[in-house]
Amino acid sequence: GMGEVYLARDTLLQRDVALKVLALEAQSDPTAAGRQLLREARLGAALKHPNAVTIYDVGEEDGVAFIVIELVEGKSLRSLAGDP
Repeated sequence: GMGEVYLARDTLLQRDVALKVLALEAQSDPTAAGRQLLREARLGAALKHPNAVTIYDVGEEDGVAFIVIELVEGKSLRSLAGDP
């Protein structure tokens, strides 16, 4: 709920990735939200499972925290749950 995910391009390695950044609502306290996003990235990076995405990078640019994640194509969880 605190992040927004976008399709992005890793121009160095020439691959599509998912880029998760803090949602505008979470930026009212960017320090706390940035710590939470870093915690999420650390937990995700510790997972070793074929159904878990790979964390490629985590950082901050111009005060906006981000995680670069393996892009997995397919249906959204929302569409699988039957939500409009």
